[in-house]
Amino acid sequence: MKKPTYHWLTRFAAAALVLSFAVACNDDSTGPGLDEVDPGGTAAVVGDIVGSLEGNEPLVSYSTMGEAIGAALGGGVPAPPALDMEPQNLAQALGRYSQQLGSCSVEPGAVMAGPLIPTELNNTVFIWDPQATPTPGYVNGGLLDQDPYPDFDNVRFMLYRIAFDPFGGWEVLVDQPVGYVDFVDESADPTFTLRIIVTPTGASPVVDYTVGCSIVGFTGTLTASGFITDGQTQVNLDLWAEQNFGTDAIALDFDLEVPSANLAIHFDATAASADEFESETGTFSANFSVTRNNTIRFSLAADLGELSGLVEFCDAADNCATAAIISGTFDQPIITDAQGGALNPEAIAALGELFDAAGAFVDHLFPLLGPAYDICLGGVT
Repeated sequence: MKKPTYHWLTRFAAAALVLSFAVACNDDSTGPGLDEVDPGGTAAVVGDIVGSLEGNEPLVSYSTMGEAIGAALGGGVPAPPALDMEPQNLAQALGRYSQQLGSCSVEPGAVMAGPLIPTELNNTVFIWDPQATPTPGYVNGGLLDQDPYPDFDNVRFMLYRIAFDPFGGWEVLVDQPVGYVDFVDESADPTFTLRIIVTPTGASPVVDYTVGCSIVGFTGTLTASGFITDGQTQVNLDLWAEQNFGTDAIALDFDLEVPSANLAIHFDATAASADEFESETGTFSANFSVTRNNTIRFSLAADLGELSGLVEFCDAADNCATAAIISGTFDQPIITDAQGGALNPEAIAALGELFDAAGAFVDHLFPLLGPAYDICLGGVT
């Protein structure tokens, strides 16, 4: 996956998020200290979860073959971009998704079109054909013996083990099926709703989530909700994004939870328009937090380009200690500890490790949300 082009969340991150690693051990007694929030331990937990996702063969297969799935259906069913196996920092990970959300703008008065799954493909299964022309790809394998979702239009794609080479290429091992992915159209006017279920051979689903897009009047809304699991560790995700096409005001709210690890990641942002995030003199607000017993919380606001923000350490009762204060401008941000003093190199390294791990986590999950923005772009006329 290519590095994102210059956009609002990259600016947000470059100006403050990356610099927010540079926080000192706080002197505010109302909240936990650096040792108590344990960013290094949390980074290790996040890394273990990422490793379990990388080892989930049906999930890797679905993510890798997403483009081929979309091509087989002529764009009728949205497909996710390829899974990025390289760890990225949080700014890049969130930036990639926000860039796609930003491309979802439509003109006021637009309407939802459909169907998501062509009627003639209902209850069919697609299989991989290495001899297909002009290139190997999915072909229609005919009707399923039994309709798995008789109340909804649906289509199934078989998934196979993927062999990756050192140069970034991959090959489908067609003689080694690992499961299948079902796309189920659960739309009800005025909302497009697509359910995606990835099931390993002979096992329970490892992915089950629903994405939706609706346009009512001048407001467009994207949602995504469901879970991803390796059979032991379950990741719950919940996304909400909204744009007013009359005023251009935008809002985004995203949550990941791993109950077994007592881990939660949250991000939200609002602005009068997407341009506000990109402008040297923009006005917006954004918040990011990672919680595992205690919370590391980052908040940033810009008012005509003037920055204000905090890095806080908070306990379970939401008693918070200020670890860093952000001021200045995008070009010249000023980051100090709570007393305006110098920053602690130990904290810089520890929080940097955590944010890199959180970024890798988000990077592995966002590709599965590709259908959300594809629904919005492909289902609006």
